[in-house]
Amino acid sequence: IVIALDTDVHQLVLFSVKDGRHRVLKSLDWRWPETASVSPDGRYLVYDLQVHEDAPDRNLFVMATDGTSEIEIAHPAIDAKPVWTPDGRGIVFTSDRSGSEGLWYLEVTDGQASSEPELLVPNVRPGRPIGFTTDGSYLAKSRFTWRMGNIYVAAVGEVKPGGAQAPRKAIQHDEGFQSLPCWSPDGKNLAYTLRGDHLVIRDIETGRERKLRPKPFLRWRSWRPRWTPDGQSVVLGGSDSKGRWGL
Repeated sequence: IVIALDTDVHQLVLFSVKDGRHRVLKSLDWRWPETASVSPDGRYLVYDLQVHEDAPDRNLFVMATDGTSEIEIAHPAIDAKPVWTPDGRGIVFTSDRSGSEGLWYLEVTDGQASSEPELLVPNVRPGRPIGFTTDGSYLAKSRFTWRMGNIYVAAVGEVKPGGAQAPRKAIQHDEGFQSLPCWSPDGKNLAYTLRGDHLVIRDIETGRERKLRPKPFLRWRSWRPRWTPDGQSVVLGGSDSKGRWGL
């Protein structure tokens, strides 16, 4: 379990189900794991951590629960949400190392990676893992897509025979991951958020887009963008990698 002592310190703590006793395995900084999983034999813990404050990449770590060893499995990608397989021979985790997010398997022997990672299921966004069922099936909670979907445009008041003109999709790519649209004052540009971590400015006439990832807003739970009256700037809210909110 991860315990936040304050905004800048988190701890990995191992609790005994039998008597409630607990032991601090490791004190972290402002970072915290998305998932921490104990091996079936109780000897190892696997978890993920963000590598740098100004980048979303995450690495996996395998730690002996007795504190004798720890290794980092580093790769230039977002490797996250690891869970041990029921037989304890490896871990299943999510990664975008192939170019899109998928489900991967890594064999682990005595706390060390003993094979190259293997892609199990490509092009999936499985959300937060729950674990494995008794028959070995992988179980995960569906990804939460708050305020995400597609952006449509409709002419206000335009009526044709048979009723009003049907809304049309304004953006044909990344369907299902568009959110929070806002017109510029002159109506020539559309600002919206993409996949919750990019701000996109779209020229309506040409269809050209500028995709921005402002720092430090790497982990957005965004509020709708708002244009300044002169149309030269956009104000939006979100949170940084340390969970601090701001504009």
